[in-house]
Amino acid sequence: MQQLTLDKVIGRKKEIATADLGLEVGMLDEENGMYYALGGVGTRIWHIMEHEMSINAIVEQLLLEYDVKKEVCQKDVLEFIDRMLTSELIYISNSI
Repeated sequence: MQQLTLDKVIGRKKEIATADLGLEVGMLDEENGMYYALGGVGTRIWHIMEHEMSINAIVEQLLLEYDVKKEVCQKDVLEFIDRMLTSELIYISNSI
């Protein structure tokens, strides 16, 4: 796996079926039969990632919306993105 850095461009996998469930997002990976649910800031990140974008752009958007220190936000977003990559719900784009 590539080293995850703030300049990486990521995107949501189109094969993942999603549904907005109020304050949560439900996701179904039909290929492996796994269901995932996001809440809180995870839901917001999923909505921000509607189109391919850099991890840094996600961080910058969250900083506008939440009262959080930049370093904490960066660390938390990188950890979240890493979990999403491990679950194969998102991808790192080759188009930089």
